[in-house]
Amino acid sequence: MVKAPESGESMWSWLRRHRKLAGGVAFFAALAMMLLQLFKPFPEAVNRVLIAACQLTFYGAALVAVYFMFFYRQAPSSEAVAARDTPSGDEFWAEARRRHRLHFLVWVGWLAVWLPLWKLYCLMLPRQDPMVAMVLALVTWMGVIQWAGWRVTSMICFNCGHRAFDRIPTFMRRAKCSHCGTPYKADQRS
Repeated sequence: MVKAPESGESMWSWLRRHRKLAGGVAFFAALAMMLLQLFKPFPEAVNRVLIAACQLTFYGAALVAVYFMFFYRQAPSSEAVAARDTPSGDEFWAEARRRHRLHFLVWVGWLAVWLPLWKLYCLMLPRQDPMVAMVLALVTWMGVIQWAGWRVTSMICFNCGHRAFDRIPTFMRRAKCSHCGTPYKADQRS
């Protein structure tokens, strides 16, 4: 449930807490814009105004979502920075690295797996179009990629006990807990 900003809370911190809402607003604005262009349910002038409003809403919400996804960096608290240097922090970040590497290898693994998987589906569906087998192979491997990504995003932070990642970190050196901000600690052995 989305609540209004609490007293004393800035609009940016409220948007940060509800950043996924911006992506949803952008999606529904784009959907409404496509439906308005496709079906033209209103007179031409009204339709143009509604399409322009949907475009402004889409671009505004998309910009907010992109800002919070890629550019906004919350400064970690001193407690979070101190917590990363504990033995449980070392174990957590080592497991996060392992899961992140698995996710990357599964993505790259498609290059080695697609042909045998496609051949297997061709043998299982002998009278079907080969494109059906290819689509089935792709859907199967996308399920494996989704599973590997879920393993990364389902990790629980050792410091705060909440989900550590809202999304899969692109680079581990920039990773941190999305709730408490505990920053990544690089492995000293590697």
